[in-house]
Order: sequence, then C-alpha cells, then structure tokens
Amino acid sequence: MGRHLKQTDLAQLRTSEQAKGNTELQSAYEAIAALHETVGVLQKEVQTLKEGEK
Repeated sequence: MGRHLKQTDLAQLRTSEQAKGNTELQSAYEAIAALHETVGVLQKEVQTLKEGEK
C-alpha cells in the first residue's frame, strides 16, 4: 500500500511539473510570436526609410 501511494505521489508530481512546463512553453511561444511580429513591423519601417532616401 505504501509503495502505491509513493507511485501516485510521483505521478501527481510529474503531472504538475508537465503542466508547469507546458505553461512556460506556451509563454515562450507567445513571446516568439510577438517578437516575430515586431521584426516584421521594423522591417517595413526600414524599407520605408530606404525608399525615402532614394
């Protein structure tokens, strides 16, 4: 019985760690998407400035 409880506790710990990891991963993906969008905007601004110099 004690062994079963330990395995259950370990399973719950793994599950909570995976959920935490998924949250962190989701946050990372959102940050990457925001940076990608920012880079696109900056590239358009640079292109506009280059065209203005001509």
